[in-house]
Amino acid sequence: MRCGICNNNAPHFPMDSNFEKLKSLIDASGLDVADKENLWQIFSGAAEADLDTVIELLMQDASWIEKINQNIKAKQQALHQGDHRQWSNIVEEEKRWIVEMM
Repeated sequence: MRCGICNNNAPHFPMDSNFEKLKSLIDASGLDVADKENLWQIFSGAAEADLDTVIELLMQDASWIEKINQNIKAKQQALHQGDHRQWSNIVEEEKRWIVEMM
């Protein structure tokens, strides 16, 4: 069903919802349209309450949008190619990020 306001099928959320906040942060990033849509699609499957930490991180340092985008793209490529070593390298990089943030 098309929205009568914006005339598209995109999910709609209350303006103050975490989904809306996250979408605004992604839309304001320097990512190209395809990357924004891919990133948004991935996050749109999350529970609203689970986005609190992500939004806080992105509001503190918007460069994380690019880092997360590159991480997701690398994971998608590793999955597509069945490259288990690359997947393990990506997970190790994520672990380093977590340690650095603590």
